Amino acid sequence: MPSHPFHKVHVNPPLYSLDTTSFYNLVVGCLLIFALLTLSLCGIKAIYAEIKTLNQADDGDTAIMDSRAWNILEVGFILLWAGFLYSQVSIVGFFLQQSKVMENVESEALYLLIAHVTLYSLFFAAIVYLLRHRRISWSSAFGFDHGPWNRILLASIAGLAVILIPMGLASSGTVWALEKFGWPSEPQFLVKLVLKIHDPWVVGGLVCLAVIGAPLFEEILFRGVIYPYLRKEIGFKNALWINSALFACVHLNLTSLFPLFLLSLMFNLLYEWKRNLAAPILCHALFNALSLLYLFT
Repeated sequence: MPSHPFHKVHVNPPLYSLDTTSFYNLVVGCLLIFALLTLSLCGIKAIYAEIKTLNQADDGDTAIMDSRAWNILEVGFILLWAGFLYSQVSIVGFFLQQSKVMENVESEALYLLIAHVTLYSLFFAAIVYLLRHRRISWSSAFGFDHGPWNRILLASIAGLAVILIPMGLASSGTVWALEKFGWPSEPQFLVKLVLKIHDPWVVGGLVCLAVIGAPLFEEILFRGVIYPYLRKEIGFKNALWINSALFACVHLNLTSLFPLFLLSLMFNLLYEWKRNLAAPILCHALFNALSLLYLFT
């Protein structure tokens, strides 16, 4: 008993205290995430099983994929051309900043918009030149005539649906790990830029760039050019991982490195599954659109 009638006994509160409602919500949330992750993994497994069946079947699909492979000189030229174009965008942007031409965020965003439209146009011009040199059409090179488009769209939606939960968990885990080691976790540069500008025309242009231009450019480069070459040289599985690692690394953002790696895996699987480059292009466009929608809401 206390030695004084007004003596208070201090009891240290527990380090973690949850009321019944909070504990219930935590349990339900964990179970829901586990269920969604299980469904996602089952979906990915089903897609991979379908791909394995297609590659084992003697129906010409594997020969079709191999026939789309570019040779080493063509791949090297496209990579050098894309690298040159991006280096020019960076160099010109640097000198414009040093000369005080880009005085605010809107002018910087406008430059990036014009520069990327020019970059994409010159890149596609090089692709057109090489296709004419090879005497093949866009449809033959990238499978745009392979399979009905309604199934391509459904496959793109399904692919995005099954990869979102693993990507979300990977993103949360990456942010936690970076903060644990004291490293900054920042979004990609274009994302930060979009959130700072207020000109609706510039915002609209950047949205079109992200939803239309970037998916076309990146998918033709990584899935249409690099992946078929790797697939033919080192096999399906090795090409799957290496191409995805390249895709994630070129975005130069540590926070999104692992999530983009998973996303690229899905893009590769979609292309391998449907034999049509439109599948990863649509999935990429849907992902970028959802990302922008999340930012603006």
